[in-house]
Amino acid sequence: MNKQSYILACESSCDETAFAIYDTNNQKIIDSVIYSQSELHSKLYGGVFPELASELHFAIIDVLLDELLEKTKIKINEISYMAATQTPGLPGALTIGFSFIKGMAWHLGIPFIPINHLEGHIFSAGLCHQLIFPFLCFSLSGGHTNAYLISDFGDYQPLGKTRDDACGECFDKIGKLLKLGYPAGQKIENLASIQPLENKNKYPISDLEDGSISFSGLKTAVLYDLKKRSLYDSTTHTITSSSDYQEIITIATSIQYVIKEMIIKWIHFYLKKYKVSAISIVGGVACNTIITDAVKTYAKEKYNIPCFIPQKKYCGDNADMIAYVAYQKIIAKKFHPNSYNQMILS
Repeated sequence: MNKQSYILACESSCDETAFAIYDTNNQKIIDSVIYSQSELHSKLYGGVFPELASELHFAIIDVLLDELLEKTKIKINEISYMAATQTPGLPGALTIGFSFIKGMAWHLGIPFIPINHLEGHIFSAGLCHQLIFPFLCFSLSGGHTNAYLISDFGDYQPLGKTRDDACGECFDKIGKLLKLGYPAGQKIENLASIQPLENKNKYPISDLEDGSISFSGLKTAVLYDLKKRSLYDSTTHTITSSSDYQEIITIATSIQYVIKEMIIKWIHFYLKKYKVSAISIVGGVACNTIITDAVKTYAKEKYNIPCFIPQKKYCGDNADMIAYVAYQKIIAKKFHPNSYNQMILS
């Protein structure tokens, strides 16, 4: 890569449409743009509605790309590689971005690189940290909760995952019970920051089984607790309108405490099994500073290793991480430069 070359990457796996341009010579993101549908989905449906997500991706995708090219003053024929998220995600949403970029790459006759969305998250901390291998990565989001052993770029081993709800999904489902809206993770964290962090409501901290983790029990415990204290409205399936604000704060604080403890317990399980140089927390839940601060302190005090956390703009779905992984595949030659029908290569 001696001559100037750029990677154009697209992410459209859920309710964000995003593009980024990566400079391969200077190994950095030139610029990126993102359009989030989250507020609209929350207002209309209280969560992501797949068909609407696909329609909005289709409506905005070319406009958004034009915006990025105008911002960077880079012409489309100056792009050397194109990459897009192939899986996992909402099928319709993925198809919009993936087909758009793959078709453009084919038309221009330049290499196309399919990227696994989870691999993007796994290495997202590399956008702002010098990663140290091997490390344990814990990907926590609304759709996924997975643990990985990362030995190098392209060399990673899935270790364990949630048995039921994802971590962010647990926050959102409990947030719906408490009428906090979607997404609820930040709102629960804000409420939990009002008073000392403790499990005043005595919600259970689930046991680990073979390295898996479970969040559905916490959701059920909150529901039963609301019913027991006559705070549950069976018509709306949410907390009663007459509930005292302090009760909501106490519930949120207990939830935040339990999830924080469960994640630390999960990390401890794997740190006992694998000797690593660092750990990483990625995904949307990595925006939760109560959790990440506790994990950083735990990793430093108990194992004297760093914990890599992406900047908040890289925690949610974004094209920057897709471009970054595409670059790693290019320099490792782990893609088929002349094929537009390739499947993802690990």
